Amino acid sequence: MQTIQNLSEVDILCDLLSQEKQLCSLYTLHATECSCPALRHMLGNHLKDTLCDEFEVFSAMHTRGWYPTQDASDGEVSRIKDSMQQLSNQL
Repeated sequence: MQTIQNLSEVDILCDLLSQEKQLCSLYTLHATECSCPALRHMLGNHLKDTLCDEFEVFSAMHTRGWYPTQDASDGEVSRIKDSMQQLSNQL
């Protein structure tokens, strides 16, 4: 078996974040396709846990400056809320 070279902390966290995002996508996909209420509930609980885990990894990266973000202005937040409300009304 081949050994893995030492990974940096940023590499490990990037990999973890990617895996957590993938798990969130998979739990969402399968929960929305599930017809069994008990299984749907279980998948929803796993999704909630995974979202918390994902946020912890994101926060660790963000704190270290490895996942920079930009805050939205109040005007931009308001515009997006209005846009989402219009979409919701159309449904």
